[in-house]
Amino acid sequence: MLQAETAELALKIQAGKAELQLMLQAGTADLELMLQAETAELALKLQAGTAELALVVQSETAELALKLQAGTAELELMLQAETAELALMLQAETAEQFVLQAETAELALMLQAETAEQLVLQAETAELALMLQAETASRYRLGKRSWRSSYRLG
Repeated sequence: MLQAETAELALKIQAGKAELQLMLQAGTADLELMLQAETAELALKLQAGTAELALVVQSETAELALKLQAGTAELELMLQAETAELALMLQAETAEQFVLQAETAELALMLQAETAEQLVLQAETAELALMLQAETASRYRLGKRSWRSSYRLG
């Protein structure tokens, strides 16, 4: 009877061990499945995050490229406007120089006309002086004759 009880206990122990091994295997398999599920979920989240970051980077890059193009276009327009303004200023300066040259030429012509007028006046003065000298000489001769005549008569 002791042998039968011992054999029964040994069978119960073996059955318990087998049950514990099955439970351990089931728990291990369960944990492995949970680990695989968590790993797959994390991999999907990582892929989604990576894709989202890639989209954000692409969006930011496109936005920066547009801002760069806009800034470049704005700078080009500003440069063109400045160049046009400088060209107009240069044209205005050139036109002003032409006006000054024309005024200088006009003043030179006026000076030449004034000089010519002075020369004409000098010539007329010289002519009048010569005429006066001639008149004086003629009167002197007439006066001399008249004096001689009255001296002879006297």
